[in-house]
Amino acid sequence: MNNKTMNFRPYCFHLGWIQWFIILFPSLCIAKPMEPFLKIEGNTVLAIHGLAFEIEIPKGFRAIAPTSYQARFHDHPFRVTVSALIKEDTIIAIHAERLEDQSGTLDYSYLEETTLSGFPFYTHTKRVDLDVNAVNSAADLRYFKENSFDFAPAIYLKQFFVTSIDGNAEYVLTIGKKISTETENLESVAEEVEKLTAQIHLHYDPENSPEYEPLPIQKLRRSIHKNNEAKPTISGDPLFDDHHMWTLQRNVCPSPTRSSQ
Repeated sequence: MNNKTMNFRPYCFHLGWIQWFIILFPSLCIAKPMEPFLKIEGNTVLAIHGLAFEIEIPKGFRAIAPTSYQARFHDHPFRVTVSALIKEDTIIAIHAERLEDQSGTLDYSYLEETTLSGFPFYTHTKRVDLDVNAVNSAADLRYFKENSFDFAPAIYLKQFFVTSIDGNAEYVLTIGKKISTETENLESVAEEVEKLTAQIHLHYDPENSPEYEPLPIQKLRRSIHKNNEAKPTISGDPLFDDHHMWTLQRNVCPSPTRSSQ
């Protein structure tokens, strides 16, 4: 009996020490949340991950708080922050993402070139049909659903992509309008999306993005970083896969998915 009591005391000491260690050094025991790549500032949502685009929140839309997570696409690790501007059956989703392995392989040059608020982007449009399981298994779509916008059962999308010159960061805007029935006229839906696209007001802040130039990257980047020729290129958009350089100055024109397992 005495031996058991004596043997128990050292364990009590160690348990007490661990308890005090947790109290005194909580930061070593609790994982810190990831710093988001997007932040809401007044009537805008600003990207701070190296591509400092700022989108004005259109009248009647509400912005949802950014959330961050880690994901893996095409065997590459990504750090992702998403936010969205929502109005009834319409969404402007914002993705700010970085490749964590610094492989420099982001590429959207297979898409059509366009401009948005005068800035060069790659773009495509598509109708996407999704069931409940697809939405719930995608971190971004699930977050949008939690904030009262469900991509299921169908949605019409117009997406805009741009990457950093080193191919490690990207900024994606997805303008989406829900399709209520199979017989709904897609032409009228597309017209509404185009009207909203024309109302998008983007700015770019080079002071918050000193190391990147947001350009349509492949042709320019490969001429600068010839070693990338040997690297496989990827799009960072598995769910929806299927001009000239411009001066880095604030755009004063009058003034949006990715899935994760």
